[in-house]
Amino acid sequence: MMFRGYDLDLLPFINVSSQKLMWEDASSIVKPEVAEKYKENFLRSTGMFRNRLMLLRKKYSFYKGVLRRDDRIMERYGKAIGEEMLDDRVLYAVNGCISHGEKLRRKLDEAAENFSNYCRRHESEDYSFPIDAPASDCEITGVCGCVGSEKPYMSSCVGDRTVLTETQAAYDKRFENVLEGMVEHI
Repeated sequence: MMFRGYDLDLLPFINVSSQKLMWEDASSIVKPEVAEKYKENFLRSTGMFRNRLMLLRKKYSFYKGVLRRDDRIMERYGKAIGEEMLDDRVLYAVNGCISHGEKLRRKLDEAAENFSNYCRRHESEDYSFPIDAPASDCEITGVCGCVGSEKPYMSSCVGDRTVLTETQAAYDKRFENVLEGMVEHI
């Protein structure tokens, strides 16, 4: 039996509200002047989560095509993807997309639901801004949106489980090249 994908209702990256709707809902319970003050932060935060959810949706769709051995996908990316344990590697990545998507969806929903608390906390006289070094969007979401955002989705700057892992032979070859490079350097 061919894998046709999961019911769309079960996928966390389907039916994600637009930022405009999220902003309207979140800002409706806060004084307009306070909401406007934190609008940029809200849009950046929700936009980051929405963008990663949309990337997971693209990955999921691509992986379904790989599982079906779509001619166009296999012709273009088959050599890079390799055949070794392909179904297992793709199902691992699909599982990663869904489980990570659920976490991101919860964070997105929480950002919208907790906007009034966010405003209240930042308006408080005791609030002090944390001085920690800013994390990248990739680190915050746990989904690479830079090197890992291009098909065939086999790279990641954060080591997320939504990438299609390389074959053992490709890994061995890459590791051998690294060792040779180290020997030459010494």
